[in-house]
Amino acid sequence: LAREDSSVVGLIGSGWQAGAQLMAITAVRPIEAIRCFSPDPDHRARFSEVMTKRLGVDVQAVDSAEQAVADVDVAMCGTSSIQPIFFADWVRPGMHLSSIKRPEMDAGAIRKADRFIIHSRDAAPIYVATRGLEHPERQEGKGAALLNEFDFDTLPVLPDLAAGKVEGRQNDDEVTCFINNIGMGYQFAVIGALVLERAREKGVGREIPTDWFTEAEHP
Repeated sequence: LAREDSSVVGLIGSGWQAGAQLMAITAVRPIEAIRCFSPDPDHRARFSEVMTKRLGVDVQAVDSAEQAVADVDVAMCGTSSIQPIFFADWVRPGMHLSSIKRPEMDAGAIRKADRFIIHSRDAAPIYVATRGLEHPERQEGKGAALLNEFDFDTLPVLPDLAAGKVEGRQNDDEVTCFINNIGMGYQFAVIGALVLERAREKGVGREIPTDWFTEAEHP
């Protein structure tokens, strides 16, 4: 979705998932410069220093989110925010927008995209909570509720894009957007299966009955 000649990235976020986003984009595009913002000055400075060494690309810590994404080829969000941190006024022709969760991008910014791809058509994540406990994101109208105005049943998904069933970027002026609206967690299932296999081989640990986790009433 990003232009083939994309060379400048703006990143909002400085955690491990943000770092993984940078590793991904530098693996597939000729990135020469990265600007990073997060609210903690010390954290973003340390992150920028570490990622510069890891990627071999200059990562500069900046003082605001807007400064990070100003006139970049790729704007990436990788935060724990439950409300928008990237806004419509920051979108420029030819940009690719990327987010690791639904709330990070303002709906107005997404509407400016010529192509909007999502991870899954599931409308909202599944919340599991103690009976009677109100989820803060739902109470405050944040989180998944922010993008209810989009019809997820009609949006193209990442697997179809990868398989060539839907078109990606068509020209250098298009604005494209990908949102990981719901994480699949395939990697956790794979690692869990391998750990279980190794534990059984070595005869360590204790088997726990599956019905402990599926029964409606617990002792």
